[in-house]
Amino acid sequence: MSASPSGSHQATTIVPHDEVVLAVVGIKLMDDRSCKDLSDAVLPLIEQRRQPVVLDLSQVQYLPSIAIGALATILKEVKRLDQRLVLIHVHPTVRQVFAITKMDRIFELAETLEAALTRIHAAAEAPHP
Repeated sequence: MSASPSGSHQATTIVPHDEVVLAVVGIKLMDDRSCKDLSDAVLPLIEQRRQPVVLDLSQVQYLPSIAIGALATILKEVKRLDQRLVLIHVHPTVRQVFAITKMDRIFELAETLEAALTRIHAAAEAPHP
């Protein structure tokens, strides 16, 4: 887990990045508190920065339904502002949950930050109908 600047324990760390809101979820199991931490950290930045959001889930090994709900809330807000959400470094167990629940059709997954940025740039350069 990471410490926030104020010293309180939080499950999500916002990493400075010029092109995206980059959040790292630093725990193995996302529970009620870590989902709230993620939402509290990311949702205000989506509105403020109006940039694509990249969530690094490399530490997350189990994703219960409450976490999928938190991700869906973030996705809804990102889409409302015509931005994108990309999940990176997704653990194989979590990927399997996404595949079984067909959430891999809703959430965009990429292996690395670089791959996510490539997708974001390509989409930004593509002509819009």
